[in-house]
Amino acid sequence: MRGRLGLLALCAVGAGFLVAQLLLFSIHRAPSWDESVYLSQVTPHATAVAFAPSRARGITFLLAPVTLSGGSIAAVRLYLEVASAVALVAAFAAWLPVLGAGAALAAFLFGFSWLGLFYGSEVMPNLWAALAGVAALGVAAPVLEGDRRRWRAPVAGLLLFAMASIRPPDAAVVALPLLVALAVRRSFRAAAIVGGGLVLGWAPWAAEMAVRFGGLGGALRQGGSVGHLGVGGAGYRLVQHLRLTDGPPLGPDHGGIPVAGALWWAGLVALTLVAVLAIRTAPLIVAAASGVAAAGLYVLFVGGLAPRFLLPAYGLLAVTSAAGAMALVRGARWARAAGLAVLAAAVAWAVWQGAVASRIEREQARTRAEAWAVGLELSRLSAGDRCAFASTDAFPQLQLASGCSGRPVVGDVAAAAGRLSAQRTTVPRLFLVERTAEPVVPPRWRVAGSLERGMWTVLER
Repeated sequence: MRGRLGLLALCAVGAGFLVAQLLLFSIHRAPSWDESVYLSQVTPHATAVAFAPSRARGITFLLAPVTLSGGSIAAVRLYLEVASAVALVAAFAAWLPVLGAGAALAAFLFGFSWLGLFYGSEVMPNLWAALAGVAALGVAAPVLEGDRRRWRAPVAGLLLFAMASIRPPDAAVVALPLLVALAVRRSFRAAAIVGGGLVLGWAPWAAEMAVRFGGLGGALRQGGSVGHLGVGGAGYRLVQHLRLTDGPPLGPDHGGIPVAGALWWAGLVALTLVAVLAIRTAPLIVAAASGVAAAGLYVLFVGGLAPRFLLPAYGLLAVTSAAGAMALVRGARWARAAGLAVLAAAVAWAVWQGAVASRIEREQARTRAEAWAVGLELSRLSAGDRCAFASTDAFPQLQLASGCSGRPVVGDVAAAAGRLSAQRTTVPRLFLVERTAEPVVPPRWRVAGSLERGMWTVLER
């Protein structure tokens, strides 16, 4: 009976998560730079944007059923909203044997963060990697306490395979504490199966890196050259991630540390410590270790600053925080009072996070719409002919919207115009896009249009 009530509560959280997304966000929100890169891989008649070494193709498999059948951006958003709500319930349902009703609280703490809400409908891998990691550890967790059902290890391995196909490094750091715990408990068969899923998930990405960059070392060097990887500055990155707890989606942020964000992190740490020290079960210790490892990956080794990078950490620490909160609620009188205060604070926190998500939606919708409108203008100007362009900004969005072959402007505009002009013999329509109030007009180029209050200029050769 308790298990059924826990599942019903979890389903209610999933339904609320879906409704919140439908109310807070427009399904017509234009894609971002990163989304356009992923969408271009599986959108018919689109020119695929080259992948950076940090990207894996798992997320494109999730999109393919909609995009390859001709679905619009709105269809993709709606599909992801529904799919993310289902996945939220499924991932945290794996923790029902450990957490009971606390699984619903864990799903609430993760899903109703602004990151969970906003990225539920974004074409980005981080939320899906987080949910796969939460599910994998939840399925494998009972094995650590002697559960001998043979299906658990293969299912956990399959989930880690999915996570690794989406974000290979995240899967490795999340899986490591689990593999160590299985080995310590002499569950070697389970460790081998789970580890095998991780290796198989890494294989496609590793093969692509070998072909494109000469191996993993080449991919790491390339990632470092574009600022995706870097050692040092961990303190700075930690503070930046704390500053980004109320947005924006990309850092660095030069404002102060939000008080509510500091309390959020302090609550996660305090409740996780309660869970680890008071309950002291192997599944919760592994979840805590994996959550810290997932955060450490981006604080210690990744130069880029985006709050979505911490989604796998938030997902796993939501599990331990929920366990800590439930331990307080079920404890002595003073502990029960503290636990009820935590639950009340969680509701207030969710209201704040919803307001943050709504603000970020408005900001992102406005800035992305500009680039999308320019891309549609390129499509109109090309009139169905083969076309190419170079742009000072947002070239993936312009390429996806226009159907033209695009590239960023590297160096000065005149040099980019010269390189683009060399394609004149094979591409009949050439465009140069500048996002500036004072565009450079190279010789033999003409202004074909000005958009978005004169800040975007389209030149044609």
